Amino acid sequence: MKNLMKNILFFSIIWLISNPLYAAANIAVTCTDAVNALLPEGKSRTTSPFSSSSGAREIRWSSKDGHQGICAIDDLGRVFEVRVTKFPQQSATPYTLTCESKRQRRAECPMKGPGTVQLERQTGKTRCTQNNNWGVSQNTLWVNKGCKGRFKVTPLPTWTAYTVTCESKKQKHVNCPIKPNAVVQLHRQLSRASCRQGESWGQGDDAIWVNKNCKGIFSVKPWSSGNPGLHPTRELARQTCAKKAREHQFSVKSNRVIETGVNHIDVELSATRSSVNVELMCRFDVNNRSAKLYSH
Repeated sequence: MKNLMKNILFFSIIWLISNPLYAAANIAVTCTDAVNALLPEGKSRTTSPFSSSSGAREIRWSSKDGHQGICAIDDLGRVFEVRVTKFPQQSATPYTLTCESKRQRRAECPMKGPGTVQLERQTGKTRCTQNNNWGVSQNTLWVNKGCKGRFKVTPLPTWTAYTVTCESKKQKHVNCPIKPNAVVQLHRQLSRASCRQGESWGQGDDAIWVNKNCKGIFSVKPWSSGNPGLHPTRELARQTCAKKAREHQFSVKSNRVIETGVNHIDVELSATRSSVNVELMCRFDVNNRSAKLYSH
């Protein structure tokens, strides 16, 4: 009799879990909870589950503030990834900021938030050169060595955190694109192979990289003064590497972080010397704040 009751209970549970209505409700609640944790101000709503073209089970969601995305779910209806596919349209009206270095001293002029900065007009006799006597660090415009000018600041569109799944197969190096000005953390490891920052995963300016069969879910959050992460260090790495290149008579056109390790940051620089275009690599040592140049 006990065995009969156990069998009835077992098959009742199996029927309940496999019931489409139960599964849909379970997925919807799980996805809603996951999205609301990601967008606490969003008040999300979800739609019915569907299968994507690749066969993966997914569920669409949207929020009242204009975000849209997808929850990826496993066979048990559990969310293992939340993706944002559309961000709210927000205005990014440029504004001007006047910043002056007096008596050759460094001056700092706070910005309204993350943004790109261009020298609009030099207002002093000293020539203002980016990354030499003016630059940007931690939402602050700085000037030094007598640079005085009016700067045009274009705010970066604000965005909210999201997650990305990035996987290395057959020990290969893989880049997974992310939004710029982000702080990345490993949210959950999905592989048997260990995911260790700086060894099997890391972050560049616009991508997460993985290798050595690391697979994980990574949280991607916008950098801000309240969520500093590694962003200020990456900015320092760019500035230090650009300065090192100039010391070797290179004129730096652009630079970007391509890899962030535990103790180092690798920066790629596009530069010219004697009218010849050169691609340089620079490794910034996080511990002693020094930089070393390498040619491609």
